[in-house]
Amino acid sequence: MGFRDDLLGSAKKAAALAGKQVAAGLNRADELGGDLRDYLLERKDSPRLRAIGERLAKIGGVRLEDEDAELRKREAAFAAAAAAAPPPTAAENAAREKKKGLGDVEVAAQVYGRKSCPWTGRAMTLLNEGKVDFDFIELDDSENTHLEGKLVATTKQDTVPYIYLRGEFVGGYNELNEVVRLGELSYRILNAADRKAADATRKKVEIAKR
Repeated sequence: MGFRDDLLGSAKKAAALAGKQVAAGLNRADELGGDLRDYLLERKDSPRLRAIGERLAKIGGVRLEDEDAELRKREAAFAAAAAAAPPPTAAENAAREKKKGLGDVEVAAQVYGRKSCPWTGRAMTLLNEGKVDFDFIELDDSENTHLEGKLVATTKQDTVPYIYLRGEFVGGYNELNEVVRLGELSYRILNAADRKAADATRKKVEIAKR
């Protein structure tokens, strides 16, 4: 009888632990949010798995209904907080625009242009041939149309593409081609620290506007 009692005791402990883990898993899913939470909730509503979960939860001393209520409570609190949050200020929008916008020194190259423009395509081909990682910003996309006016005002250039190397405006395709022709591309895409080290041994080349 002693062995049987020990076996039953171990089984009850395992079931109790499993019940707590089911509830904890649902709770953790709420913290993670999104698809994982929805996935678990959908599985929890399956009749077969619901029955198993309720049985394990009952053994573990946890009610799944309580977990459901807690999920709904947290979701409501999150929605209320999001609704009550003030809209970003003009300064915050400006800072965000500056961080992601024109002349980003964190990016080796940026090409603002149009896929329909052959000169934009040729500029990107030059960068690809030079094995340069670059960001392409499609000015015809609705979220980017506002940038063209800023580009014209900032660069005094009214044709695409607009090309930046390490945050510095270079010009269009012709200017980029000249950078490549003079062997300057690898230098112009260096970050500040690497460029400073290279400055000690190189001769500065000015790229003339065409």
